[in-house]
Amino acid sequence: MNRMQSHVEEDKRKMQEQLEELWWEMEAFARKGTPVHEVEGHLFRKVLYLGFLLLGYFFRLLGAGDQGEQVKLEDGRVLQRLEGMHARSYWSVFGEFELFRHVYAEREKQAQEYIPLDARLPLPENSYSYLWQEWSQGLAVEFSFEQVTVVLGRCWVGTPGYRRWSGSIERWRRPPPSIGRRRPPNPRRKGSLWW
Repeated sequence: MNRMQSHVEEDKRKMQEQLEELWWEMEAFARKGTPVHEVEGHLFRKVLYLGFLLLGYFFRLLGAGDQGEQVKLEDGRVLQRLEGMHARSYWSVFGEFELFRHVYAEREKQAQEYIPLDARLPLPENSYSYLWQEWSQGLAVEFSFEQVTVVLGRCWVGTPGYRRWSGSIERWRRPPPSIGRRRPPNPRRKGSLWW
C-alpha cells in the first residue's frame, strides 16, 4: 500500500468512527432524555465536522495536480512544473483547508500560469468558497457586516474552523474584489443555495 492509499484508508476510518460515535450519542441522548435543542446543536457541530472530514477526503482523492515535468498548453507553449508544492488556503463552510498543489510556469520565479488542481475544481480567485460567499452575501443584504460575522461565527463555534474564523473577522471587513462583482443569489429562484 502506498502513502496515498494509507492516507485515504485512514480518512475512511475517521469518518466511519464519527458516524458510529453519532449513533451511540443519539442512543445515549434518547436514554437520558436530553432536550432536543441540545441534541440538535450537538448534531449540527458533528455534521459540520463530518463535512470537514469528507471534504478533506475529496481533496486527498484529487491529489496535488501533478501532470508531469512539463505541460503543453493549447496555445502550444510548454510550461515546467515548479519545484516543491505551493500552498493555497481554501475556506469552506466546513472549515479552512490548506491545499498543497503543483504549479506550472515557463520557468522558476515566473508567474504561475497553470495550476491543474485549481482549474479542475474550479477554485475561486480568493480563499472563500463560492457557497461561503453566497451565504455571507445573502446575509449582508439584510444585516451589517458585524451582524453577519456574529451569525456565521455562532454557527461554527466548536468546529474545526472556528478558531480561524474568530480570528479572521478583520479580514472580512475588506472582502476580496471578486465578492463585490458577484450578484447575490435570488432566494426565490429554484436551486438557489439558501437554508
